[in-house]
Amino acid sequence: MLRLSTTRALRAAGRAIAIALLGTICTAAFASDENYNVEVAGANLHFRVRGSSRSNPYLLILHDGPGGNSLPYLHWGESLEDRFNVVYLDQRGCGQSARHPFANPMAPLRAETQAFTFERLLSDIEMVRRKLTIDHWFLLGHGFGAMLATEYASHFGASVLGVILVNPILTVQISEDSVLDATQLLCDSDLRSSDAIVRRDATLVIKHIATVRSLPVGAARYLESYGILRSKSIDLQFAKPSGARQLFDATNSSARSYGYKPIELVNALEPEISLLLNDNLAKRDVRAEAATLNCKMLVVTGKRDAASTPNQTISLVEKSGCRIVQFDGSGHFPFIEQPQALTKAIVGFLESQAH
Repeated sequence: MLRLSTTRALRAAGRAIAIALLGTICTAAFASDENYNVEVAGANLHFRVRGSSRSNPYLLILHDGPGGNSLPYLHWGESLEDRFNVVYLDQRGCGQSARHPFANPMAPLRAETQAFTFERLLSDIEMVRRKLTIDHWFLLGHGFGAMLATEYASHFGASVLGVILVNPILTVQISEDSVLDATQLLCDSDLRSSDAIVRRDATLVIKHIATVRSLPVGAARYLESYGILRSKSIDLQFAKPSGARQLFDATNSSARSYGYKPIELVNALEPEISLLLNDNLAKRDVRAEAATLNCKMLVVTGKRDAASTPNQTISLVEKSGCRIVQFDGSGHFPFIEQPQALTKAIVGFLESQAH
């Protein structure tokens, strides 16, 4: 049995943002909307393909996580579907793909975690391509999904026409440090508040940050750092507080369209815990792979994102054919805070590579 004090099981699942299922079910009106549920390596994998013509190029969106789902991207993705067949994949154990629950989240068994490895996730992606019977496609990876996109392109480069990395997490350790630094700045500001409670809370968080910094690189430091990020997500991942509500609304709108069940809207714990245990997620660094990919790349970052910083893209700037685009008015979710600008940048890049 593996014991992991997952910051009280990733703060006892408090990190999962449970989105209430509101309203009535309505029918999605797209030229083509295909829903797939495919059995692969002992699990049911769900993905959806939407577009105006199957003769258009294909674009796979790899969601953030580990443990997220495709719902937040469906609303914005419509802006790409007149030019591309957009594939929305719920990664293994996420969203509408079959869950792999642990009998005891505080002490998962080795057999329970084996479903989740980077090798397995990459094989799942390749299975999706084969199921669609296409030779080539584009990849868009967001956050953790950018790490997957990078590794997939490194292993299956012959099938990749181009890669878009949106607010990429390419090296976990730098991401952790960035979160701690940004939180420290917030707390330093709060120490000057006239409110004694605000000053007290800031002092407590600063002490906690110092403790986290002293931890060795590994699962405990990862969980504590990202626990801080989730608790202060509005301040650390959005340009404006309204962005968090916009993300909620866009996700909920997609949920209503397809009649998703509440459990399918909650981020899954199992992939993250398993990747920490099996593949040393906390020490993963794919910058070298990204810098040597044999395809064109577009890297998009939001300035107001504490988790994905320009430091993570420095090694890519010199890469031949790599474009870097930075948005001043967004954080970790530019497809929510600056959707039109993001679509323009992506469409320009994709069309330049498709012809």
